[in-house]
Amino acid sequence: MNIRLIPVIDITYYDQNIVSSTNGPYWEHTDEWSLFNKKCLKAAGFEGEMNPYSKGCSLYELAKITNRNLTKLVFDEIKDIDKDGNDMDCVGSLSGGYILNVDDEDILYPQCCGSLNDIKSWEELIGDEDLSFWIGHPSPSIIKNENSIVFDLEHSNVNENYVPNPNKFIVEVNKNSLTKAIDDAKLQLEIFSVQLLAINATNQWNISDIDKLLIYGE
Repeated sequence: MNIRLIPVIDITYYDQNIVSSTNGPYWEHTDEWSLFNKKCLKAAGFEGEMNPYSKGCSLYELAKITNRNLTKLVFDEIKDIDKDGNDMDCVGSLSGGYILNVDDEDILYPQCCGSLNDIKSWEELIGDEDLSFWIGHPSPSIIKNENSIVFDLEHSNVNENYVPNPNKFIVEVNKNSLTKAIDDAKLQLEIFSVQLLAINATNQWNISDIDKLLIYGE
């Protein structure tokens, strides 16, 4: 079983001069929503071709965001923090989370209110405690077996639809394979942390522990 846990950021911008598509959901009208998102990002000041994880969505892989566009994104997140570090509580972990991909099939996307800090919830899955699993709302119920973990999307923590609709509602994964996927995702976060610190230094923003702030909300 090949498992990947892919870190993604939700980059959503709107512009009052750009008319949104009236057709939905985005995964059934990918061309319209892809064009709308591209226009909004360009109007906001992002540069070049920004390709989302899947056509029409607003999730972007950490590793594929250019330094220029990451700088723009980070600035928009921290611009309300003054030079004395006040208003830090208005900034938190970047929206998004982690896409669970099993044998080249996307099983589970981060949901509403998910963030990069949810890596902690993924780590807790491997532990012995039965803690609530959180990737935003809704989040699946979890069944832990000796060598596997079952994601039960039929019995979620809230009665909301998943975005996008899942192809499978019961998914069992090998625990060792998932552990490796989580470790790989954490390595990507370490690389991202270095990028954030470098951007902070280059732009002389002097935001203390900007990497911990934007990844873990700390």
